[in-house]
Amino acid sequence: MKICFTTNSFLKGSGIAEYLRGLCNELSKRHDIYIVTPKSDINFKTVLKAHWKIGVPVVKHFFSYKIKNLPKFDVVISNYPPISAVRTAGMISKKQRIPHVVIDYGVAQPMHFRDLRTILAHWVVKRSTKIWYGRATKVLSISKFLAREVSSKMGLKSHAIIGGIDFQRFQKPKKTGVLRKHKLKKDDYVLFVGRISPHKGIDNV
Repeated sequence: MKICFTTNSFLKGSGIAEYLRGLCNELSKRHDIYIVTPKSDINFKTVLKAHWKIGVPVVKHFFSYKIKNLPKFDVVISNYPPISAVRTAGMISKKQRIPHVVIDYGVAQPMHFRDLRTILAHWVVKRSTKIWYGRATKVLSISKFLAREVSSKMGLKSHAIIGGIDFQRFQKPKKTGVLRKHKLKKDDYVLFVGRISPHKGIDNV
């Protein structure tokens, strides 16, 4: 199969990109994988460069990408957020008459934002998201919690697809001196990998 993924960025260190890279690496063993994105620094064999229709920050995330001369795909899979990736996949799906699958990664709730512009953008996106998710063939979520959110907030059925781990990347121990520096004893700590933000719930650990 030829599978197309649309995503806002395919950059090293991004949570969505790392989840997507692991998924694509597995799928590429049996299928032809294409990544359609405006930004990428990950070495993947088939990245198709897209361009923003509008260059205005925040606003551009509401519009689909400008793309030309795409190959014929069997399925297109969008990665939310932002809504631009979902709208682009919807456009490809309609033009090529192929299934459109959405992978929902979730966004923070409005109470975690402080500036009015971001809160307003969140409000608008949430409403347009329901429309575009409703047009998709299937909705997937990266956790059971998010799958329940899609069901309760949008009235749509979603299946949870939990991301895998490439254990070979974590088998070689490295002496960093971190435990000694912070005076931590073995097994007396929790490792968190991600952006430090209130909605991540780090304070609940």
